[in-house]
Amino acid sequence: MTVTPSVSSSSRWRVPARFVEAQPWWRPGAPAALAVMIVLLATASRHGFHGDELYFRMLPPAWWYDDQPPLTVWLAHAATSVSDAVWVQRLPAALAAGAGALVAGLFPRLLGADVRVQRIAAWAHAFTVYPLLMGHVMLTASLDLLAWQLVVLGVVAALTGRRHALTWAGAAAGVACWNKLLVLVLVAAAFVALAACARWVLRTRDAWCGAALLVAVGGFQVGAQIVHGVPMLDVSADLVARHGVLNRWLVVPLLVVFVGPPFVRVAWRGLWWHPGSRRAAHPGADDGHDDGRHVKAFGGVTNAPFSIDDGHAGRIAPDPPQQRTGPVLAAMAAIVLVFALVSPAQPYYAVAVFLPLVAVGWARAAADEEHVWRRAPIVVTANAVVAALICLPIAPVSSPAFSIVSALDPMQRDQTDWPSLAAQMATARPTGAAIVTDSYALAGAAHQYGPALGVPRADVASWHNALWSLGPPRSGGGTRDVLAVGGDEHRIRAAFTRCDPAGRLIAPHDSFGLDGTTMLRCSDPRGGWGAVWPTLRRLGG
Repeated sequence: MTVTPSVSSSSRWRVPARFVEAQPWWRPGAPAALAVMIVLLATASRHGFHGDELYFRMLPPAWWYDDQPPLTVWLAHAATSVSDAVWVQRLPAALAAGAGALVAGLFPRLLGADVRVQRIAAWAHAFTVYPLLMGHVMLTASLDLLAWQLVVLGVVAALTGRRHALTWAGAAAGVACWNKLLVLVLVAAAFVALAACARWVLRTRDAWCGAALLVAVGGFQVGAQIVHGVPMLDVSADLVARHGVLNRWLVVPLLVVFVGPPFVRVAWRGLWWHPGSRRAAHPGADDGHDDGRHVKAFGGVTNAPFSIDDGHAGRIAPDPPQQRTGPVLAAMAAIVLVFALVSPAQPYYAVAVFLPLVAVGWARAAADEEHVWRRAPIVVTANAVVAALICLPIAPVSSPAFSIVSALDPMQRDQTDWPSLAAQMATARPTGAAIVTDSYALAGAAHQYGPALGVPRADVASWHNALWSLGPPRSGGGTRDVLAVGGDEHRIRAAFTRCDPAGRLIAPHDSFGLDGTTMLRCSDPRGGWGAVWPTLRRLGG
């Protein structure tokens, strides 16, 4: 039978499997992926480094750190070895954003939707708020978003009969553990959701292989944290203590903003999607009357039916497994959302599990909601324009528009002020004194811009997070005179024989909330650095 695409919602869904998968898996999402990478790299150098990026550049390569796994730091050093340009530092984030667009297009593909639906899903994901935010700067969350997409994709693929899907999901989660251990929350949510809604998936050989790969690849980072007393929990506890009340109120509103307000309804449809809804037919039916019992692989279609057996490894449940997709995704999203509300160290933790729901929801919109689907290109374009204006450094820093944009998107202002702050610290320090900071971002700024201002990098130190493990200033056999920037003034004065005021930092855009930070000229640490340094350590945000 020859199939010709038509404008009806029914034909967008009820297409043969050979038509759905006629193109290579990457082709529908490739234009969106290429476009978002070009836009991100074209705007990457308009401001400067983000405070976290300066921190990553200062950290030496290591196998683990107190506050995070090492992958992002390794990539930062790899970029630095190539070029000191800002856009090179952010190249991995832009590549991850492009890959995320490709992955978004795979969700409707797995569910049998045609190429047009896959393209809309890719464009909608690529140019909504959160992917643009994370793709513009190189943070741990930049790679974490892609990792979460891949894990959720593996779950959906397993539910739709793809062999080895959970094996690959476990491998992706294991690699993600070298970037951010938060992915373990998603893995736990997936386990609980599958146990409640599709237990047969957990009995398959693929599930056991995925679990083994997760432990084998990611276990080192979990073990390193445990051996060292899990300092990441101290960092999280500090963030919750200082920002938890506000973050808890922001979780849901920011979830709406980051996913994209026009896409909330689409995500809601993704929560309740199943192929039996109204006009939707089971994907893979050549004549529109197939019983849904054919397995489609990523590389093509296999005619082998599902094995009707719920108790043997590698076999598929008797009901069409696509019908379990909605409940499983809903349970996963609910669990992660509860975690974000209970432990609100950062308000964006739940976003990465809701973005795949948008991609799934486009399949439902194409199948059941003609009015939603008809407006999809206009809605996606409008959302992209607004998201780009807010998330990308388009407005000049000196313009009034920047004040408005940075109020909506604090990450914009967190990419400014650093050269000025480094210059102020260099001016305030006594001749030959070191600069020691309570903020890893300030230390990173002094480390990045200090040499041009006469401050050797060996004279820059911080007791904040992983920088504390590098020890006190290292030049001259142990510097005894320092400029202490930020922190608890009483504790600092108690650590040195003498401390005199040295003014306050002026940050015009209040990057990292550092405007007005106190500076002290201190000398002679009491009992030497070996006695003082442990007392100054701070783990937190």
